[in-house]
Amino acid sequence: MSRLFPFGISVGVLTIVFLWILEGMLWRKNLLPGVVMLGAFILCVLYLTGLIECAIQLFGAVSTHYNLSTITNF
Repeated sequence: MSRLFPFGISVGVLTIVFLWILEGMLWRKNLLPGVVMLGAFILCVLYLTGLIECAIQLFGAVSTHYNLSTITNF
């Protein structure tokens, strides 16, 4: 079973929380470029980690793609 789904949910929740924090800072007119850049960098790394993990699971040595190809005979 894939352990990628909880990771994706966690990153999505962190993204929503980060956007709420940015919105709150914007309302208080306290938005700092460093906070935005650091948060965006961290979220970008997390999204890329999820993308790479998904690619490894799909196209790895014992991959879903290979199993589907042998089952469907395409």
